[in-house]
Amino acid sequence: MTLQLPIEQDKETGRYILRYDASLHSKSNCYMYVWNRLFLGLTTEHKDFKMEYGTAFHKALAHWYRGNHNPEQCIALAVAHYAPVTVPTSDWRSLAHLVNCLMQYFEHYGSGDTLVAGRIGTEYLVEKNFAYPFYRTDTTELLLCGTIDLKGECMNRHVICDHKTTSMSQNPTGYLAKADPSAQLLTYATINSLLFPTEPPIGVMLNGIFLNRTNKNVFQRSDLIEPTEWQLRHHKNALIGKAKEIISRFESVLASKPGEDPAELFPPNFTCCSAEYGMCEFVPMCRCLDADSRAAIASSNFVSKKYDPLQFQT
Repeated sequence: MTLQLPIEQDKETGRYILRYDASLHSKSNCYMYVWNRLFLGLTTEHKDFKMEYGTAFHKALAHWYRGNHNPEQCIALAVAHYAPVTVPTSDWRSLAHLVNCLMQYFEHYGSGDTLVAGRIGTEYLVEKNFAYPFYRTDTTELLLCGTIDLKGECMNRHVICDHKTTSMSQNPTGYLAKADPSAQLLTYATINSLLFPTEPPIGVMLNGIFLNRTNKNVFQRSDLIEPTEWQLRHHKNALIGKAKEIISRFESVLASKPGEDPAELFPPNFTCCSAEYGMCEFVPMCRCLDADSRAAIASSNFVSKKYDPLQFQT
């Protein structure tokens, strides 16, 4: 079957290169979602201002934890990112809110922050990307990808830390409890054990930034969680199993006859349509009777780009 897919192919081996991250893994029970995102690369062109708020905050924290404890410099980086973003007049996540929230964060933790980034030489272990060759066949290779916000120490314990900005509509205690266990944090701990097998086990934690519309923001961190060997082994096995299944289905699509519908090999799972933050964006496509109708909705509502979870750079 001839497919025009936005997927990289290795120039030497000819293998298709798939980039698979914890975000995609968390939604991988719906193979239609995987097909639309990973293989068709469907995404919307408009920038979600809530996501951009979080990205701006991350940029400021990255500068801070690289040892640049100058709040004005950190805030300037966040402002440069967020200022061009259009925020609905009905929403409170304004540029002023971002500036005030960052000022509160730096005042709250200040120079006495017990969270400290590690270093290799002069390079701080902040916003570190990874793309680990995780599973391959003769046709396809899957890279386990992600970005670790910070690897270092907290209260003198080795830790991988993930910054999370979310609304105060989330109860901080309940939200942070999701860190144990968290598929994303387990993935980070797993990849760390693969990349640095001689290192001692590392803990994981969430650095919660809970946003309040009146700027009475709350800064709270989860307990440091130390995944057990049993958890890491089974999480790794789950990742391997999912990698094998996705690649097998994809290679079956490649071998299918012209006109056959990939949705027969990547079917929807209707128990996954409703997510924590609203309905899946691909629900209209899953209501269609045939591939042509889905393609029409895709071309009208989405653009097709190579799925790359490592595009965010600070």
